[in-house]
Amino acid sequence: MTLFALFGGMGEFDEWADPVHRRLVESGTGDGSACIIPTAMPEGELQAQDLAGYARIGIPVTVVPVRTPDDTKRQENADALGSCSVIFMHGGVPELLVSAFKDTTVWRAIVDAIGRGVSFAATSGGIMCISSKVPRFNDDHSEWTWVPGLKLLPRAAIGSHWDSERFAPTTRRPYEHLAQEELVVGVAESTVAIGDGTSWSVAGEGLVHVIDHGRDQAYRDGEQFEARLR
Repeated sequence: MTLFALFGGMGEFDEWADPVHRRLVESGTGDGSACIIPTAMPEGELQAQDLAGYARIGIPVTVVPVRTPDDTKRQENADALGSCSVIFMHGGVPELLVSAFKDTTVWRAIVDAIGRGVSFAATSGGIMCISSKVPRFNDDHSEWTWVPGLKLLPRAAIGSHWDSERFAPTTRRPYEHLAQEELVVGVAESTVAIGDGTSWSVAGEGLVHVIDHGRDQAYRDGEQFEARLR
């Protein structure tokens, strides 16, 4: 059974998340290793957070060097995803991630891996871009339009950094408008929703909000909820 982990951003490899990463690897089809797709993650932070976190719990890891649109088209990067048990994808500007990955060799390899039971985790803009749609902002973030996402989880729009003083005042606003009409899932920082696409549980320090046509249900560490996203 494929597992998905939706991290809201920040703290994904702090010790609270160790059981989540173990579960993803143990549940995933593959050789017991993890593959990281760094996207916009700086190399120094990758070393200090991701690699240190996986090393702490004894999980072998490969960094697949996908940072630019050209990287998503390279067959060797797609091939590197062939044997791992979990793929972890970082973030960036969601609409740019969609544009970079859509209909590429690497994205097809990710979808194929999930199809054979590899676990998939993403964080920040990574969870936003895999959902039904993402906001495209103007220069000062005062206006936006919606563009299609990668639709790995196509039945909701997914927002990250839901409680962030830095990000939420602008980036959360489109999702709160959308939530009056559609299903929206918002994940706080240092928090994750992990599940099979329908049944989910929450771990971490913050809340996961499931907002369906204006009805907001919030879930915290240890709680479970149903949301058919896949």
